[in-house]
Amino acid sequence: LMSAGIIVCFLTTFLATHINPVKDMQGVEPVLMAQLIMSTILMTPAAYVVCYFFLPPVFDVPGKEGITYWAVFICVASGLWAGLAIGKLTEYYTSNAYQPVKDVAMSCAQGGAAPNIIYGLALGYKSCVYSVILLALNIFISYALAHMFGVAVSALGVLSTLATGLTIDAYGPITDNAGGIAEMSGFPEFVRERTDKLDAAGNTTAAIGKGFAISSAAMVSLALFGAFVDTVGLTSVDLLEPLQFAGLLVGAMIPYWFSAMTMKSVGMAANAMVEEVRRQVKELRGNDYDEKSNGGDDDQWTVFKSDIAEAKHNVDFWNKEVTRLQKENEKKESEDGVAAPPAEKYAACIKIATDASLQEMIPPGCLVIFTPIIVGFFFGVQALAGLLAGSLVSSVQMAISASNSGGAWDNAKKYISGQNLYVDYNGKPRQIVKKTKIYHEVHNASVIGDTVGDPLKDTSGPALNIVMKLMAIISLVFGPSFPSIEKGGLIAQAFKKFA
Repeated sequence: LMSAGIIVCFLTTFLATHINPVKDMQGVEPVLMAQLIMSTILMTPAAYVVCYFFLPPVFDVPGKEGITYWAVFICVASGLWAGLAIGKLTEYYTSNAYQPVKDVAMSCAQGGAAPNIIYGLALGYKSCVYSVILLALNIFISYALAHMFGVAVSALGVLSTLATGLTIDAYGPITDNAGGIAEMSGFPEFVRERTDKLDAAGNTTAAIGKGFAISSAAMVSLALFGAFVDTVGLTSVDLLEPLQFAGLLVGAMIPYWFSAMTMKSVGMAANAMVEEVRRQVKELRGNDYDEKSNGGDDDQWTVFKSDIAEAKHNVDFWNKEVTRLQKENEKKESEDGVAAPPAEKYAACIKIATDASLQEMIPPGCLVIFTPIIVGFFFGVQALAGLLAGSLVSSVQMAISASNSGGAWDNAKKYISGQNLYVDYNGKPRQIVKKTKIYHEVHNASVIGDTVGDPLKDTSGPALNIVMKLMAIISLVFGPSFPSIEKGGLIAQAFKKFA
């Protein structure tokens, strides 16, 4: 099945390179999405051929008898088209060509950063609704036709167009880095504007890739959960049992704990990076850096006796700032180029990022690895079954909302910086253009939303896929070692002994 998917995705690449190449900036995202749609269409008959030739007409699996190759094909096709539908929903909620992201951008102009955050969070929560319904329908159909085997092959159906999904997913970081290189290299402003438009399409395609990863991770985790239940001998997961319900609550809490740890790690690394950049700027500009920014450290704590005194202070400060900027512009105009900072300046910032990415992942990793082991040994497999179910359900919702909120905030910022936002001014629409005061305020509000969204869509959201699968895998591997159902966990055994 995966081999057929690779061939189909290879043939689909000719759609973007020869049949329907990109002709302008607005055509990037539709062409990438057309590749995904075409690969899904071509993969459907290919999946039928694979099921027809490589499966017996009728066969049995644990928990289900008399499964036909037709039933397996329906499971694969269900996952294949559910993945595409979730991808299209993700595009709707994260692309600035559609109303949800435009509403987020408009909130920046209407109320600033706070409404931007509120709209972005609401968008992420709402984007879960239809995606989860599609995922639930897919799981129900697959389970009804072929038990857990159907769920597993349905996950393969989602991943059968993986080559195309990875292609459009990797497109986002490539264009993002290209924009950073263009800005650091001092390219003309129109180059950065073009890379921003490409990056806006890349944000959407990256979110689509995350949608595929989340849906496949949910189905794989469910299949692993079924294998765990069979391994330990559980016939059902009864939520009326106190241990299993308690495990369900704790499992639903794990993704929140994990996300809090990862997001705080991002914040700590960002603060360290900011302090390092400030130190370097002060070192390069000299001791007068503090006086050039925010009036100096002491000035930030000044208490003004009246509004007039504060206004006079602000006038004096900005007069000095204008004089400084004029001198800097004259200096830049007299220079042919700008010397690049020494390599060790970059190395210090890179070290902060790499050290944080490795060291700060140890606690979240230990949380995911040791939680199922501790629960399984001390509280028993019944509690662990509830833990896995709660973690799976909670992780899916959080991963979808985090990825889509982050993508929407990022593209809302791109929408504003592309000067596409119009607001009502005296009953008439007026464009918010650069180098105006209102643009500065609106853009600053969008940057705040983008800054909040980055750890959501790039760290916590994608990492929750691993939470789902890794907890299920560890539980399955350690399943034979856990105390039996009759004995219960170590705490239950101790309670029975001393009771």
